[in-house]
Parts: sequence; structure tokens; C-alpha cells
Amino acid sequence: MIDAEAVRALLIGATIRSLGRAADMGVLELVGEDGQVLGVHLQCPFRVQRSDAVIVGSRDIDFPLKGSRSEAFNNFSTVFDDRARRFTAILGHRKPVVEDVIVGGLGDLIITWSPDYSLNAFIDSSGRVESWRVLVRGGEHHVFPAESS
Repeated sequence: MIDAEAVRALLIGATIRSLGRAADMGVLELVGEDGQVLGVHLQCPFRVQRSDAVIVGSRDIDFPLKGSRSEAFNNFSTVFDDRARRFTAILGHRKPVVEDVIVGGLGDLIITWSPDYSLNAFIDSSGRVESWRVLVRGGEHHVFPAESS
């Protein structure tokens, strides 16, 4: 079982630095209160929202800005890449700090920050395959589900 309190302790108070992807995995990068580099790796569906509007979602990786899907994916020119770059620019100006983290009973992950933003990750597999992980670069990793690590 994942240690939800350890995940909360790592992320609450961290500054959100960027949103991007490594292949088809979403990557949220943060800087912890002690300066350590943190990551949230998302291998399940997720979205970033403000209030009740979706800013960017994992499915946006499937849609090219122009050209073919495979070219857009390989060249980081999908709708996701464009929206994530714009969002990262906003993060750079605002330097938002994580205010709360919820790890749901089924493993859903919600990370919130002001003003009224959240990242929501949704478990969509009945199998014991990795859906997300929270990590300290070069250090501890918290994987959901824990049995998949």
C-alpha cells in the first residue's frame, strides 16, 4: 500500500516548475521546500484544471497541432505539448506552491494550488500496473500501486 502521508509530506509546500512529457508519460516537475527536485510521473489519464475548465489533459497527446499524429508525437508538437509549454510559462511567472494533496482509496491523485488549480490523475486499470509515481530525483520513490514497483 502506498504511503499517502509520505506523498503529501513531499509535495505540500513544493513549488511547481513545469509540466511536460517523456514519450506518453506526463511529467510534473517541482522544487521541494529544501531545494530537492521532485517529480510526478503520470502513466494514467490526467488533467490540469482551473475551476471547472480543463487547461491540458493527457489525451491531448493524441492530437497534432498540424501534420500527422506520429510526426507530432515524435517532434513534441501535439496539442498537449503546446498547452504544456504555455502552462509552464505561466508557472514560471507565478511560482505556485502545492497547498494540498489527496491520494484516494483507489489511487486517484489530486494536487491543488492557488488560484483554484489542480492536477487530477485517474486510475483506469484493474491490473497491478504502475499508474503514477512521486519521486525525489536521485532518492525515494512512491509508486501507485505499490505492488507494481
